[in-house]
Amino acid sequence: MPQVNENLISYIARAKDLWNLAGGRKTIRTEPIYDMGFNFIMRGCVSAIENGAMGVTDLKEEIS
Repeated sequence: MPQVNENLISYIARAKDLWNLAGGRKTIRTEPIYDMGFNFIMRGCVSAIENGAMGVTDLKEEIS
């Protein structure tokens, strides 16, 4: 999980780095590496939106 003083841009950059380490590609959904990377990133992004972290209200806008 991000540190308290970490801003949203660096959080998303870390999530993208983790996704790249996990393969960063669409794979068969039953592959553990896909599930682990995808679920970790999506849970973090959804948590940020639910908690209003740094004013995040639109996931598509923040990721792009």
